[in-house]
Amino acid sequence: MDGTSDGYYREWLQNAAKKGVPPQVIVDIARQQHITPASFDVLKGMERVVDNNRTSSDPSDDNTYFLLPAGTSADAARRAALMTYILNAGTSYTKGNPNTDFAETPYTANEVQRILDRQSANSWSYEQVPRLAGSGGRFATTPNGMLMGLGGGFVQNQLSQQGGSTYGDVFLINIDHPADAGDQLRRIIGSGQMWYDGPGGARQQDVDIDRILHHEERHSAQWAALGPVEFAKQYAISLGAERLTGRRNPFETNAGASDGGYS
Repeated sequence: MDGTSDGYYREWLQNAAKKGVPPQVIVDIARQQHITPASFDVLKGMERVVDNNRTSSDPSDDNTYFLLPAGTSADAARRAALMTYILNAGTSYTKGNPNTDFAETPYTANEVQRILDRQSANSWSYEQVPRLAGSGGRFATTPNGMLMGLGGGFVQNQLSQQGGSTYGDVFLINIDHPADAGDQLRRIIGSGQMWYDGPGGARQQDVDIDRILHHEERHSAQWAALGPVEFAKQYAISLGAERLTGRRNPFETNAGASDGGYS
């Protein structure tokens, strides 16, 4: 690999070694995606936030997120999300979680390409981020190569239902009218747990954020596979059938029901 291992590029290599990623995988990713130190420039100027996944004595599964600053373009948000996945060298989805719905997806060049293809199919969702951020919402990149956000105006509050809702590559957490959306995201990420709205405001829950994000990323893949119109139609039909029959919506089963907090 050409280039100097400085900054986030060096950290990427360190993360990969720490997580036991084979060196050939890093070579393959660098070659296929043309990764150089400059590839991480999109993260410069973004506030870094780290979770501890309730294992402060073992930092090997700590993940890095980045808060998007005001004025971030749709393309910069997409590239920052991809580079966050690459930088973390894995999601730590199963680490410390013995009851996940799925096995850990290996960190490979093929997985990086899958995420890039998913982002391309869901490009329409990134195009909405500047508008939603302009109404008071805040967004962060995640280790899954997608975005999560909260806050904002009436439209954003209506879009986020139950614990949260994913649209394309954007997971909207259902916390309405936070005093400071950016600070709320910092608290969620730093805790390594999900927070839900309730009487008296948002409260931390005993739900690992890695599992929630894995669930939401599978929804993101569903959006990418079907497209926004067809996914919205099929999901609505399945949701209606669930309410009539009591049988779980197959889209939620496919995403990992217990990962998503469903009993």
